[in-house]
Amino acid sequence: MPGIEEFVRPHPIDIPSMPRKQRKRVLWGLVAVVLVLFIGGMGVAFAQRHHPICTDKQPPIAQRMVDIGQMVYQCQDGEVVTVGG
Repeated sequence: MPGIEEFVRPHPIDIPSMPRKQRKRVLWGLVAVVLVLFIGGMGVAFAQRHHPICTDKQPPIAQRMVDIGQMVYQCQDGEVVTVGG
């Protein structure tokens, strides 16, 4: 029966380090992706800023969260609108 010594490496695996130039390129790539996603999210929020929740185009009088990412709004005319999810 094999012992535990055969499954446990006595020395850690030697992982070659990434060259500095390649590391900087990867980090700048990550920064670029994060910035593009952030600016894209701001653009979507800006484009949707005039999208009314209620059909009467008035702000809702009450809101509550019913599930993760799902909100229920009560409009001034009595309409109940569920958004999200």
